[in-house]
Amino acid sequence: MTTPALSSMPDLTSILSQVKGLEEEKAKLMKMLEEEKGRANDAQALADKMSEGKRAEMKQALDTVIMNWLKDSVQAKTPLFLILDLDGD
Repeated sequence: MTTPALSSMPDLTSILSQVKGLEEEKAKLMKMLEEEKGRANDAQALADKMSEGKRAEMKQALDTVIMNWLKDSVQAKTPLFLILDLDGD
């Protein structure tokens, strides 16, 4: 004998299969997200490393310019403040 409450309940099989499919899709997407985060971190580390190299290169260029100014000042026996024009004149 079947009770009226049980006979009126919908079949939950399709709902459970949809939930399972959504859970599997979520797991795939979470894995993809973690992989993308890893790639983004690697790219940021590379950019930081390149930035350090660029800063070193720029420092080298600045040091070369300053060294040339100093050499020019000594050779011309001109005070450095006149070469650099620190007065703004």
